[in-house]
Amino acid sequence: MGKGKCVAVLVALFMSVFIEWFAGNSGEAEMHLERKEYSNQSGRNDIKIFYPQIHGIGDGGKEACINTIIKEDALKQVRGELFLSRELIHKLDYEVKFLNGGLVSIVYKGKCGGIEGRLPPTAFATNIDIREGKLLKLKDVVIDLGVLWEMLLEDRFENVTMWDGMKGDATVSDHYSRRKDKLFVLLQAEEWDMIGSNVSWYTDGAHFVILLDEGLTYNEFSIDISEVEEILDKGFLEKLDSGEEGTEE
Repeated sequence: MGKGKCVAVLVALFMSVFIEWFAGNSGEAEMHLERKEYSNQSGRNDIKIFYPQIHGIGDGGKEACINTIIKEDALKQVRGELFLSRELIHKLDYEVKFLNGGLVSIVYKGKCGGIEGRLPPTAFATNIDIREGKLLKLKDVVIDLGVLWEMLLEDRFENVTMWDGMKGDATVSDHYSRRKDKLFVLLQAEEWDMIGSNVSWYTDGAHFVILLDEGLTYNEFSIDISEVEEILDKGFLEKLDSGEEGTEE
């Protein structure tokens, strides 16, 4: 083969590889989360909250809607008398527990209280259905809250809370054996109670975790998803297997 033909073949081969690479990399950007910060130091407020924003889902309108929901839920404790009197201390950071094409599960932890009072630990979770662009509450994913309630009271869930490297030992039965009805009310609650107890949930894809925030402390109770599949919504279970996982910047 002559030198000219050889060069032509190499050029053609290079162009073929380049076109294939370009075709595979010129589509939608990879879904990822970007770290954002909300800060408020007006008066004696000392508020700093970190929260994620999602990008690359391929639908600008839905993406904007989801990001608004994430931000508003992250800032839901930035209100009330302490905030209005500009005496709120609120420090919050997040961890993304799960992210794929169908679901993002985020846990927030930090401290919240007044200038002159205690600063108890606080924690809650935010879960977003990416396909539908909506916040998922406990009742949206658990089809039988009564069974969940019984399993919690029977201590079928393991305490996985970590305090300075030490695992928590509190149990649901210890806290609610004499107020079982109160726990059931919390499981059904629609709104966040600024001065009382609250229940939220999250998943890492393999476990289903109930997060109980009781004002002065919180605890996380985890169970393998295989043990609660019968009381979880099938659509939610399908979301756990909705394609490639995203990344965080």
